[in-house]
Amino acid sequence: MTVYTTAAATDLPCTHALVIGVSRYLHLSGGDSTSDFGLELEMAQLTSAARSASDFAAWLIDSYRNSSAPLSSVRILLSPNFDADEEVNAKIKGMLTGSSEATRGNAELYFDHFSASLAQHTENVGVVYFAGHGVQLTKTGAILLLSDIADPAHTTELHGSLDLMSLHKSASHPGTAQTQFWFADVCRQEPKIAKQFECMVGSMQRSKKNGHAKSSTMFLSSISGAKAYGRPDGVTLFNESLMNGLVSGEAAQSDGEDESPWEVTATSLIEYLSSAVPKTARAAGAEQYVENTGIIENAVLHSMIAAPTVEFEADVSPQAHRGHCTNFNLRSSSCTHIENNSDWPFSTFLPAGLYSAAWNTSLTSTTSQRQALLNVRPPKKILSVKP
Repeated sequence: MTVYTTAAATDLPCTHALVIGVSRYLHLSGGDSTSDFGLELEMAQLTSAARSASDFAAWLIDSYRNSSAPLSSVRILLSPNFDADEEVNAKIKGMLTGSSEATRGNAELYFDHFSASLAQHTENVGVVYFAGHGVQLTKTGAILLLSDIADPAHTTELHGSLDLMSLHKSASHPGTAQTQFWFADVCRQEPKIAKQFECMVGSMQRSKKNGHAKSSTMFLSSISGAKAYGRPDGVTLFNESLMNGLVSGEAAQSDGEDESPWEVTATSLIEYLSSAVPKTARAAGAEQYVENTGIIENAVLHSMIAAPTVEFEADVSPQAHRGHCTNFNLRSSSCTHIENNSDWPFSTFLPAGLYSAAWNTSLTSTTSQRQALLNVRPPKKILSVKP
């Protein structure tokens, strides 16, 4: 198995992850062994799903930080489309073996081992990332197609697939990790061939035990019936947004005090992704919205080592009154960051957090002072100083 492990003690709370990315499909159009059913699915090979999954796995290994549940394992299944020059994260590419193809057999093995790891301690954290072709057969469903979908040897049409909603629900019960984060980077459209069936079966499912975990959020990259997009020479738009939020800190939250940690939580991710993904899609000439489901509590996924860095710009508005605004000061609770500035405009970089601003204004015959409380958050804060 392709499993990255750390020295974290598994008898104490820790984080286990499962990452699956599929870009190369053996039996779809353009595959090594195209089948009749594969052609009827009318789906092409991908070039961004495996790369996206590999980047997320590399972030977990290199940057993930959770003091309550340090990283213990990352199980990885990837089917990259090297024929189309898909680039896989170098760290992850070096870990891949012959047993790391994203097939149904491997998915069964990896998921069951992952589930067993989660159940070792109820204070564990589970992280799951799926990327690849997706279909939807019900209004709330989401199915990931694996690399061996449409294999003529399969006895059911959907044998080479995962029922993401079933797996998500099966992992949510009182006897396993009570904090889980699931990311499903898939389309959610009904394939045309589904109209020929009253019911299509065979996708990988698991039984659901009674009860549920305290927090188990599923972040779906697309809403019901819609597409999820990727860049032909890059990553998916969902992955691009997610990774930017994790790395830059835009997906983090804090109460603003200097010693308060900046944490990526379930609720901060919902807020961030709901805005970032549509914005990224619009810039790419597409339309894409995320959907969230599951047991949503404000559980912590990742804690940043330091407050995110924010680009800060300030200028007088209107500019004609720049000479009437002087001695600008900007302070946090611990120190002064800008002192007695009278040169406009200016820019600098600041740690994210709460700041108090004060400046003198002499637009009238008397000099007075104005003040403002600023919430400086990434990626950028622009302040218009009023005379």
